[in-house]
Amino acid sequence: MKNSEDLVTVLIPCRNASKYIKNAVKSITNQSHENLEIFLLENNSSDNTIKIINKIASEDKRIKVFSLKDSNLIKSLNYGINKSNGEFIARMDADDLSHPDRLKEQIAILKKDRADICGCDFFTFNYKGQIIENFSTPSKTLDCYKRLLFSVPYCHGSLLFRSKVLKKITYDNDKYQSIEDYYLLVKMAEAGLIFTKVKRYLYYLRLHDESFSKNKFNLMQKDANDLANDFLKKNFSLFNKSLDKSIRNILFSELCLIKEKKIIIDKLKKDKNIKTWKFFLLTSIYYLKLLLYLFKRFLNKIYFKAIKIKFIEFE
Repeated sequence: MKNSEDLVTVLIPCRNASKYIKNAVKSITNQSHENLEIFLLENNSSDNTIKIINKIASEDKRIKVFSLKDSNLIKSLNYGINKSNGEFIARMDADDLSHPDRLKEQIAILKKDRADICGCDFFTFNYKGQIIENFSTPSKTLDCYKRLLFSVPYCHGSLLFRSKVLKKITYDNDKYQSIEDYYLLVKMAEAGLIFTKVKRYLYYLRLHDESFSKNKFNLMQKDANDLANDFLKKNFSLFNKSLDKSIRNILFSELCLIKEKKIIIDKLKKDKNIKTWKFFLLTSIYYLKLLLYLFKRFLNKIYFKAIKIKFIEFE
C-alpha cells in the first residue's frame, strides 16, 4: 500500500543515454517502494534518447519527461528539484542501476537516524552485468565530514535527500561545475546536516569509456583539490580541536582511502611540531594498514567478481 507521506521524487538526468537509460529507469520503476514520481531530465541529446524515454513514460504514469534545451547537468537537476513534489528526493544516473529495495531501505534509515542525507554501499559493474569491485562508504556524519577533506563520501547517484534540505541548499552552477556532487555535500556539511547510510550494497555504478568522470578527469581532479583545501581552511572546527588528533583518527580509519592517507603522511613530513618517534609510529602503522587493506581488496575482488547482477536482464 502506498504511503502519500513517503512520496519520492527520483531525478534522472539523461543526455545521450540511449544505450543504458531503459535498464536504469527499470531499476527504479521496479522498486519495492512504489510511491514515486520519476523525472527524466533530458538535455540536448544527439542520439535517440528522447524517443526512448517518451516511450518509457507512456508505459508508466509515474514518469515525467522534461526536455530542457540550452541546459546542463546542474541546471537540469535544479529544475527537477524545483518541480518536485516528494517528501524525499533521490538521485539516479542514467547509466547506473539501483537495487529493488534501495529506496525503501534508505527511507527507513533516514527516518530512524533523523538524518538529512542517506547513501549506501555500492558496486561497480561492466557491460555484461558482472560485478567488478565493491565500495563501502562512511556511515556516521563525522566520518563523512572527514572524507570530504579529500573526496566525495558517497556515489552521487545513490543519494536520498529530504526534499526540504535539497530545496534550501541546491546545486551551484557558478562554482565547481565538474564536481557538483562534491560541492553540494560540502555545503551541506558546512550547514551542519546529518549524514547516514544503509549498510548494504544497493547501488550499481556502471564503468564504461563514455563516462563523464573519465572524459573530464583532469578538471575534476583540480577542482576537487581546490575544494578540499578550501573546506579544510574554513571548517576545521567541524572535526576536532586538535589537528594532530584528527589526523591520527583519519590515518587509522579504514574508511580512509589509500591516496588520502598518503596525503596525510606527506603533510606530517612537513610539520615541525610532529616528533620523530611519533612520525615513525604513524608511518609504520600506515604501511601495515596499507598491506592489510590491499590484501582485503584483493580478496573482495575475487569474491565479488563471481557475482552477476540478477534483477536486470543484460543483452
